[in-house]
Amino acid sequence: MSETYNIGKVDYDQDKGYDQDCLDDLYTVKNLSAGYGDKTVIEDFNFNLKASEIVGIIGPNGCGKSTLFKAITGLLPLNSGNVYINGKDLKSLSRKKVASDVSYVSQINSSNFSFTVREVIEMGRYPHLNIWDKYNPNDYAIIDDVIKQTDLESHVDSPISELSGGEQQRVYLARSLAQNTQILLLDEPTLHLDIFHQLKIFKILEKLCIEKKPGILCILHDINLALKFCHRLIVISNGKILAQGPTNVVLNEEIIEIAFSTESKIIQDPEQNCPTVIFK
Repeated sequence: MSETYNIGKVDYDQDKGYDQDCLDDLYTVKNLSAGYGDKTVIEDFNFNLKASEIVGIIGPNGCGKSTLFKAITGLLPLNSGNVYINGKDLKSLSRKKVASDVSYVSQINSSNFSFTVREVIEMGRYPHLNIWDKYNPNDYAIIDDVIKQTDLESHVDSPISELSGGEQQRVYLARSLAQNTQILLLDEPTLHLDIFHQLKIFKILEKLCIEKKPGILCILHDINLALKFCHRLIVISNGKILAQGPTNVVLNEEIIEIAFSTESKIIQDPEQNCPTVIFK
């Protein structure tokens, strides 16, 4: 049966776009509910992720974004529902299999250890090695490439614990890129980053989508980054999906006001050739 999400004046029919039951989904979330103890935080979530797309998740603080991230990455038990990777239930897959298909970057990463930046990034290749394998020239080429992409050449021999929060975030993103998976799940990938590196990281992700065709799901706070780089958006409010669909359809002034209790105006930026939100 078709499912239509009410997104203000436009209805988005999944039969004409993204069907969550399509066999070619990389990642599918069905009827997912989760929380802590007796408290349900997110309820009845349904969405999917396909190859070659960036899907953004936005919503106000406390709406359930972090709980959702923990649930879909297996860090939090589900109250109900399922998560599927390439059609297979996440619960049925080994950790090594999941790590070979899915990489993720969370908001909170432990840095109280003496590993160097290069050593942390090298860990991204572990899921692709057997127990006695050593890195081969292809592994080193991937590692060197992501170090360059994320502007970490000058830090490769530094202990990660000595880096700033923004630099550490780039290291963990580089490790995720080195993992070279079909699916990337990112919780605030631009956390602590300056404007230059925020844009650079999303341009890396955008190029990655074109060249290697992974599916990328990222939680964001910056609506204008979402407008510029995300193909689809999922808007969360009060632990439920308020709207989802193509970014230029979903993100309108009505939805922004409902979700964020803030008035806004969306204009077309002639230099960037994309919409921009101005908050009133």
